[in-house]
Amino acid sequence: MTGLAADPALTGRQECERRLTAMLDAAVAGRPCLATLPGHCGNGQHALVSRLIRAGADRGLLVLEAGAGRAEHRVPYAGVRRMIGSLTGVDPGRETGPGAPPPGLREAVDALLHRPALVVIRDSRWLDAPSRRWLRAFVRRLPGRGVAVLYGGVHVAEEADWLGVRALHDLIPVADVELRDLTGSDVARGIEAALGAAPDAGFTDAASRLSAGRPDVLDDMLRLLRAGRREPVSAAVPELDGAAASAWAERASYVLRELGDDATAALRAVAVCGGLLDLPLVYTLVEPFAMSADRMRAVLDASGLAVADGDRLRIVAPQVTDRLLADLPADERADLHARAAGLAHRAGAADELVADLLLPARPVGAPWAVHRLRQSSGALCRLGRYQRARGHLARALDEPLDQELRTRLGIELAGVEAVTAPEASDRRLTELARLDSSGSVPAAVSAIDLCLARGDADRARRSVLHVLGHGGGLMRERLLALGALADGVRSYPAEQALPGMPALPAPPVDPMQAGAGAWSLAVRGLDRPVVVSLARRALSAQDGEVMPRLAACQALVLADELDDAEAALDHLVDRLRGGFATAVLSRALVARAELHLRRGLIDLATRDGRHAEQVLPMSSWHPLALPQLLSLRIMIDVESGRIAPALELAASPVPAGAEAGPYWPFLLFARAMTAWADGRPSDAAELLHHCGRMLVRQGWPNPALLPWRALTVHVSVQTGDHDRARRMAADEVRLARRWGSRAALGWAELTRLLADTGGAQQGDRDDEGGICDIHEAVATLRRPHGRISLGWALAELAQGQLARGDHEAAQQSVTVAAEIAAGYPAGRLAQRLRPLHDVLRQHAARQAVAAPGSPPEGLLLLHPAWATLSENDRLTAVLAGRGNRTRHIAALLSVSERTVELRLSRVYKAMRLSGRRELRALVQAAGSG
Repeated sequence: MTGLAADPALTGRQECERRLTAMLDAAVAGRPCLATLPGHCGNGQHALVSRLIRAGADRGLLVLEAGAGRAEHRVPYAGVRRMIGSLTGVDPGRETGPGAPPPGLREAVDALLHRPALVVIRDSRWLDAPSRRWLRAFVRRLPGRGVAVLYGGVHVAEEADWLGVRALHDLIPVADVELRDLTGSDVARGIEAALGAAPDAGFTDAASRLSAGRPDVLDDMLRLLRAGRREPVSAAVPELDGAAASAWAERASYVLRELGDDATAALRAVAVCGGLLDLPLVYTLVEPFAMSADRMRAVLDASGLAVADGDRLRIVAPQVTDRLLADLPADERADLHARAAGLAHRAGAADELVADLLLPARPVGAPWAVHRLRQSSGALCRLGRYQRARGHLARALDEPLDQELRTRLGIELAGVEAVTAPEASDRRLTELARLDSSGSVPAAVSAIDLCLARGDADRARRSVLHVLGHGGGLMRERLLALGALADGVRSYPAEQALPGMPALPAPPVDPMQAGAGAWSLAVRGLDRPVVVSLARRALSAQDGEVMPRLAACQALVLADELDDAEAALDHLVDRLRGGFATAVLSRALVARAELHLRRGLIDLATRDGRHAEQVLPMSSWHPLALPQLLSLRIMIDVESGRIAPALELAASPVPAGAEAGPYWPFLLFARAMTAWADGRPSDAAELLHHCGRMLVRQGWPNPALLPWRALTVHVSVQTGDHDRARRMAADEVRLARRWGSRAALGWAELTRLLADTGGAQQGDRDDEGGICDIHEAVATLRRPHGRISLGWALAELAQGQLARGDHEAAQQSVTVAAEIAAGYPAGRLAQRLRPLHDVLRQHAARQAVAAPGSPPEGLLLLHPAWATLSENDRLTAVLAGRGNRTRHIAALLSVSERTVELRLSRVYKAMRLSGRRELRALVQAAGSG
């Protein structure tokens, strides 16, 4: 047997070749022997046996074959008729009576006394009983004769050792030549032999996985691929996948034609269970079969269509599963899945696995089915696998349900569909809010809440007006709250044909009304204390709809109650995370990202922004709400210094109708910020003009909502339009005073100062005028959290202060701005502050040391030890004496806080000072002197 390795169908069979060749050589030498080829269909046995037959003929052996087809299963001696005829010329005829010797046996054995032969038993599945008895008697008479017997096929499927192989060990040599599945290296060699080129790793791995290491399947795959003239590279894996599907389908069809009905039914049960259940449980899904469980397991293993997975079986390829179930009627298939799901449920299988079994099943009509499907859907939502979650929830609706549960499932399904099929989600929410004969007011309220979260305020408003006439009591009050929110964010122009929305009662009756009222007052910049009170009342409620609570959180943000707002948003996000309300969760994450951005915590803002897109991809956002997400992403990129991505995002197209939504001004502002950062102040000014006009038209003048006037001041100063800068600053101050939050007031003060600094010549401005001086503005804005826009205002202000020579005021501005920029050291604000730090550091060095090595005269007169200090120690002492904190000194000098503390310790020790208070007094005295 030569050239074996060159045949792709025989790759990896070199050891088998060696052992079988030795068996043939023994037969030629007159010694009997027997080899078995245990294994399953598709293991390459046919090619190997065919090669062995040719090799035996080349050695002069008489080749005899025994075997029969399925149609001959009950024909006596059909399996050995040709073999007996070849040796004796006798037709065995009918089965002999009890005790009579098998026909032609003695003559056949005598014929082989001096004639070496190879006897091949290809497949014993369909051998008739008389043929089996004849062969059993034949092999027991082999001693003394040069006969090699190759016992192949799926003989392991037999209930007993009918050939008596175990009893032959004492008579003749017996070898088991097991044909194992191919290894990865075997597959690679087979591919190279078949396609004439060495495969890459990706192609080899795919071929091993798709063929399951079966030589026959691999050979069929490569034959199909060779016909398409494809190279064995990773790019050809899709074609290989198609070839595998065809090969497995053909293999399954061939095997199923040969299998009995009982085995086929068992394989179908295995296919449905997918390796989920132990075999004894799988067997309960089919009709009782005649053979034993062990024999059935052997039959299934030998079929080659199932592989062992511990004590369980699973189908080797999805194409085989499809082929197994294709011929089963739809109702039988659905019933089989339902019964399998019931077994899996009772066996304690995981929710997702039970739900997968229920998908193609008939309605079960049991509470556990709905529970399992909902649990699985929730888990899939937490993993971001929304398409499958949608399928499981939709399947739950096929079960018999009471109306309340059906409505709840419909709302959950609409929440998931917001990701995978947003238009279907909108339609489902509209149907749930219609209040037909099967509807309920609470369900309609929940549906309208989700509709608002989607961003379709017009649809929500119409639904509220429709349902108001059907509900009373608490539900009516909740509807009024949702109606107020929808009325405030409806697209412009509003639909004039609709009747007006009833006004909220004053004071609000329900906490959800308090949330809606807080938002309405906040965007108009009215009654900040009332806004805070209403928002806290809304958030203190134990239950209620989500959008009014989210509106209350945003009202607290505008009121500068950021800690309370963040705590409420954290609670809201945790409550929604892993649930079905994807649109609401995404909106809450965007709101929290905007809060982080206000604080200058760009990393946290980026995290929440990305999470919001993972929950609800940008393509699934409603056109009216999409500008909110786009503006957030642009602002994060701008403040991070990533101008190129911000420009690309700002120029990206938006869906039709987005410009009519309430968040369009936010996108215009973000585009203006991008244009300004890109050095296009004229474009920024035009965008800001349209942004402000739309906000005024919507009735949202609060400066805390969007700092478009402040940015207009920056742009106007840069373009030389100082009159417009002062007008915008004056409007900002007026509205900030009306609103009254510290952040708005401080920001307005800095905006006014910036307008005055940029618009007046040095020496012309009145330093005592304006709202307050720079020190008062900084004191107003100094809070535990940073504000990124404030940081930019302070940086610009510091630039003007340095231009006038007011280094001390500039140092105060830069210090506060540095606190904000510390949240994102690589951001654009930090880059903007670096040249200001350099100027201030150089000025501090000149003040601390008049000349290198020469101490300032004032300090030298007040304390002689000053001359003994190093230049770095003296510079640190001067900065500390002027009231700078340790971390600010460290930032100015680009050293660690520990280094600052060590330098000050040396100063205190050398000058015999008790601490920073005495140092400050000494520095101030030296300055006054």
